Amino acid sequence: YQLKVKSEVTIKIYDILGKEVAALLNNEELEAGEHTMQSDASGLESGIYFVRLTVAQNSISRYMETKKIVLVK
Repeated sequence: YQLKVKSEVTIKIYDILGKEVAALLNNEELEAGEHTMQSDASGLESGIYFVRLTVAQNSISRYMETKKIVLVK
């Protein structure tokens, strides 16, 4: 993902029922620029999950996107 300005970033993973199963970033302040992330999914079962990226500035949410992922082990 790419940030245009310094922002607070949250990335969380939810199961198909909407229960949070992992928090990869929780209001981490990141500099502007391109960022990448890898995650270890060994603690998750095969199935459908949703990854939500929230970007905030001064604790005000400016952008939110949710993507569906399929985990196959």
